[in-house]
Amino acid sequence: MHRGSSRRHPNTNLTLRQQSRQLLPEEAIAVARAQGIHLPDSTTNDLIALLQTLPADNTTSLQVDFAHQRRVELDYTAGAVLRRAQASGIPTPTPTLQTLYLTLKSRAQSFGGL
Repeated sequence: MHRGSSRRHPNTNLTLRQQSRQLLPEEAIAVARAQGIHLPDSTTNDLIALLQTLPADNTTSLQVDFAHQRRVELDYTAGAVLRRAQASGIPTPTPTLQTLYLTLKSRAQSFGGL
């Protein structure tokens, strides 16, 4: 990921492979369930369907924070999922979330955003 990409890639224009789009929520859902949180079996598909309804120019607060080089909530979102996964002894099925987290964390550290 290069500088400024958050401005050019709104939510629905991100080109994640189908597998990644499926695995990111599944990793978080597995962690939630290990923490005793009940989620319906349809949660992954429901989330993906919801994201597909967003306008093409929609951006997340994380993207806005990166674009303006402000403090980001990365450690409270993806970081929290990864810490809880580790504490619960749950391996993520792929390095998808961890790779995304580490990439974004490095970028945020480059401008003091953590």
